[in-house]
Amino acid sequence: MQVDPVIQQTTDFDWFGVDEEGLLGYFTTAGFKLLPRSVAGSAEDLNLVTDYFKMHADVLGSHRVDDENLKNALNREWKGEHKETRYLRDFISMADKGLFSYDIGSHLNPGISYFRVASPQIPLTLEDLPEHIRQIVSRTILKGLRLKNESHVPYEATVEF
Repeated sequence: MQVDPVIQQTTDFDWFGVDEEGLLGYFTTAGFKLLPRSVAGSAEDLNLVTDYFKMHADVLGSHRVDDENLKNALNREWKGEHKETRYLRDFISMADKGLFSYDIGSHLNPGISYFRVASPQIPLTLEDLPEHIRQIVSRTILKGLRLKNESHVPYEATVEF
């Protein structure tokens, strides 16, 4: 079953994609942006992949929080990782599992984009995933992007595939 567009704009969804180098990204919609069409096409697949990364994926290493990016994207003073634990929890968890982790900028800003919150020390690749998860995630290829170099991913670049 498809994820209803009205539900998408009122629920904070997590979704996953892969760049052209096979590196994986974790994104959150913050409850006001649409999922990529390739993700919204199947609520069951979205739940399966989300469950895999949250409950079953191995921790591969540590992470690096992008403090400067957070300060600029959140438009407030960033106090550092130890004081922002609650906000960072899911982003750090995914980065520790090898995913580049992104939040969405404020819906009030023009040219909205996802901004990188945390990067993995040991990146996970599409080929590292179990076959059934790999097949689902590979539907969402972030064309022209290399997550290890991208501090921002334009929202418009994520809704077309």
